[in-house]
Amino acid sequence: LTYCGLVKYKKGTAFLNKTSFSMLYEAKVTAGIDVKDIKFDVTDSQVTVKYPKAKILSAHVMEDSLQFFDENFALFKSDEKDALVEAMKLAKKELKKKKQYKNLMKEADNQTESLLKALYTEKIGDRKLVLKRI
Repeated sequence: LTYCGLVKYKKGTAFLNKTSFSMLYEAKVTAGIDVKDIKFDVTDSQVTVKYPKAKILSAHVMEDSLQFFDENFALFKSDEKDALVEAMKLAKKELKKKKQYKNLMKEADNQTESLLKALYTEKIGDRKLVLKRI
């Protein structure tokens, strides 16, 4: 999932020490499961594959996408690098809160199930394949 976001950064109160700007950014978000978390129960009649729900695996702000607007830097003690680092932290924090991940998670769960069926259906012979999300 590619996500576009906007962060508004403000620090300080007076004209002399107030720094503020808006930062537009793009981020890449991936979801799925860790294959180490898959468990198997095998009997003569069935193979049960237990796997977790999908989770966010990574959320990365793409630095080359950054655009700045409404820039106002303090006249004194302005450190633009610190402001940028703080804005990036805000962007990453915002990424973790997004509601639109519900669709991404649903799609990742569906793809996980499809992949597990495709991987194991032919390999288990006459046994029944049972997939259980844990």
